[in-house]
Order: sequence, then structure tokens, then C-alpha cells
Amino acid sequence: MGVNKLSATKMFFSNLSSTLLWMATLLLVGKLTMLNPVLESYQAILIKGLIGLSLTLMLIAMFGIILRYINRR
Repeated sequence: MGVNKLSATKMFFSNLSSTLLWMATLLLVGKLTMLNPVLESYQAILIKGLIGLSLTLMLIAMFGIILRYINRR
């Protein structure tokens, strides 16, 4: 079953759960980084890297959506 066959409500909850899972991952990594004295000095670099990864994944998804929309026309 493809994603395009999901109803709008199911797609909304799928996106919501994905967002919450990613936010929980970022918060957990930040918390574990603060608890570890060795990693505490690298906290800013780790968080910037994870946020950069999140932004990259979002841009790839947007690019895929745009390509799919162009190919449909």
C-alpha cells in the first residue's frame, strides 16, 4: 500500500507521530549529552549536526514532493 492511498487523517497522524518521535530523539540526545561530562563540551556541535540532519531530511522530502508533483502534470 502506497502513502498516496492513505486518507488525510491517517497521513496527518503519521506525520504527527514521526515529528514527535524525531523531537523525542533530539531531546534524548541532548539530555544524554548533558549528563556525560566528556560529551558536554561537544554538545553544541552534536545538536547543530542533528538539527542539520533534520533540515537535510526535510529538504530531501520537499524535493521529492516537488518532483512527484511535476511528474504528475
